[in-house]
Amino acid sequence: MSVRPFSGIVKRLGEIDARLYLVIAVVLGVVVRLAYPDDIHYLGDEAWTFRHVQEAKNGGDWAPLGMPSSRGVRNAGMSVWVFIVLGIVGQASTPPGLTRAVAVLALIARVVALAIPFWVLKDDAKEKRTWMWAIALTLTNPILVFLERKIWAQSVLPIFMVLLLLGWFRRDTKVGAFGWGLLGAVIGQIHMAGFFFAPALAFFTWLTGKGARPTSWFAWIVGSAVGAAPAISWLLYLARDRPASAPSPWWLRFRLDFYKYFISDPSGLCGEYILGRDVLTAMKYPVVAGCPTYLVGLAHVALAVASIALIKRGLDAIRERRRDWRSLLRGDGDDTGVLLAATLVGMGALMTLPSLSIHRHYMLATFPLQYVLVARFALRKPGGEKWLAVLFAGGLVVTAGFLSYVHATGENAEMGKTYATQVRLGIAAEDAK
Repeated sequence: MSVRPFSGIVKRLGEIDARLYLVIAVVLGVVVRLAYPDDIHYLGDEAWTFRHVQEAKNGGDWAPLGMPSSRGVRNAGMSVWVFIVLGIVGQASTPPGLTRAVAVLALIARVVALAIPFWVLKDDAKEKRTWMWAIALTLTNPILVFLERKIWAQSVLPIFMVLLLLGWFRRDTKVGAFGWGLLGAVIGQIHMAGFFFAPALAFFTWLTGKGARPTSWFAWIVGSAVGAAPAISWLLYLARDRPASAPSPWWLRFRLDFYKYFISDPSGLCGEYILGRDVLTAMKYPVVAGCPTYLVGLAHVALAVASIALIKRGLDAIRERRRDWRSLLRGDGDDTGVLLAATLVGMGALMTLPSLSIHRHYMLATFPLQYVLVARFALRKPGGEKWLAVLFAGGLVVTAGFLSYVHATGENAEMGKTYATQVRLGIAAEDAK
């Protein structure tokens, strides 16, 4: 049998406009985020936020401070105010309704993010392709899909991060610099991880400013001041009423969790974060007509192979540049390089050196730069797009399989009982795990 017809199909697929592929990716992103709307993670944290949203919607006062963190420190009020606005705009009267608003906001973030390759970087073909692939990868990555089906403060960060980056890319204008400063102050009030990204980006922008596009620093300062204004009551709380926290034990020092999460998230191989120990059972999903397909397990194998290939490309890039350490620390001289250097060197150091105990979901404060780094490494040499396609497709299969598993079981080791199960059994969110 001749392979010419098949080769012709592949060639024609390669000639299709990239915008069509992005439309398909967005549609798939919509499906996995809105599927099984009642099978959501809904425990005490989510119930706390939903309760305050409903109170505000019914005419009550807006909570002056956010939910207590794992260390007992209350978050800034912005972390709950954004959900109040979402609840009002989305007319959410149930937890699944509010979760759906979070998912829609995340999808809007991807559409807005397309302005970076199609508007900001339209004249740089290589960087345009890098950002297009990065945005596509974020649409099917299992961790992002599940985080964007939760009522968590960090789950709404993508839209704010994208708007911040758009302002930063246009920092030579007063409007752009103002927006960058404003949102840099806001993201930390939504989730405290943002307070590590914003100063790192400002420092590296100043550090590389002489050879890059100029910055309207006065507009940035004004924007930062305006964005910080809502945090005054929170800062007073920190100064007067913050509970004392015990110092981190010595074995937490320099665990490099930031870098571990930053590098591993795009692989799609972090299912234990989503399902806990039940991830092994989920490998046989989806189950069709009572028969396990093991597609999730096969997808994990493909993701592992692709990840190894991409890590090799990354290590090759570092090895080739090892003598030019200043360039590695300050980025490659272009805007994307500065963003990656600010995140990996600046934010990474700020979150590692103080011995902070961080979690995987903190990485949403770097959105979508984890995926930009992977795409940049992949596209350094020919053939990289096939590995990115494996990450995209493998992530889609794993996500669909996990959703199918959660829907079939109604609970798992990490999420506890889903909201649908809680309603069916008549139990409270606080008792669901």
